[in-house]
Amino acid sequence: MSDPITLLGQIARRVVASSRYNNFHPLTGILFVRLLHLQQYPDRNMNWSVSNIVNRATLIIAFAIVSMVGQSVSATSIRVISGSQHSAECFRGGVAEVVNMVDRAITLMEKKGLDAAFKQMMNPAGGFIKGDLYVFVLDPNGTLVVNSAAPESVGNNALNARDQNGRYFIREMLQKAFAHGAGWINYHWYSPCTGKMALKQTFFRKSGYFVVGVGFYDNLGI
Repeated sequence: MSDPITLLGQIARRVVASSRYNNFHPLTGILFVRLLHLQQYPDRNMNWSVSNIVNRATLIIAFAIVSMVGQSVSATSIRVISGSQHSAECFRGGVAEVVNMVDRAITLMEKKGLDAAFKQMMNPAGGFIKGDLYVFVLDPNGTLVVNSAAPESVGNNALNARDQNGRYFIREMLQKAFAHGAGWINYHWYSPCTGKMALKQTFFRKSGYFVVGVGFYDNLGI
């Protein structure tokens, strides 16, 4: 039977090789290296006293905690553009609702002015978030000035956002909007209703200096 350090080293090696952990937290990598070092250069005369066992148990627990935190942070950073409601009874819109919300947003911008309009769009009770539908507004540089589903993303530049297929959908959206005034784009993104990746169809329209968009999801999540 292999000793505990050899087993830990084998586990660490397999985890490092697994594509599931390509984005693990940097501190997790340090712990992996430590485990691999112990496996490759073990102290065969190691005294497995209570203190030594406790020290190694602490290492394992720390590895587990940091791994979970790292994966949580990664998931949060990916989903920040869309937000997440995780509601089983979440309203799911379609083409008519999407176009209507975009048009209402632009009308509001024209009637109330940008500051008042953006403030209302960001208000959960302002009428610009419903189920998997939410309005977002981009400036020409790809910076989010409104995101009714994820207020924390406002001010962030989304120009380099890509879906799971590597599509730079924000760049494409801006290019089409400033070239043609309006259009549709399909890409995979997280559904606010399920928190899962799904095919999203987004309608966007240029309004002066900005591009207003709303999308709906074709399926419940991949």
